[in-house]
Amino acid sequence: MIFCIAVFRSRTNTMEFIDQMTRAGIICRPVNTPTAMKVGCGVSARFSCVYKGVAEKIIKNYSLGTFVGFYRV
Repeated sequence: MIFCIAVFRSRTNTMEFIDQMTRAGIICRPVNTPTAMKVGCGVSARFSCVYKGVAEKIIKNYSLGTFVGFYRV
């Protein structure tokens, strides 16, 4: 199954993102960032790629400045 992860340099921003996605009614959970990526704080947010547009709006609206990028896994 393919899913998206949002990677941040800050665990605080990761958890804020997960909280905001959950408030929007989207299933989003913390996962370990794949070590091969060698980026971020070690914890990422996993969600269905269908909601990438919503995720982009949340990152913009909540000024999650440590955002690194989205990845399909």
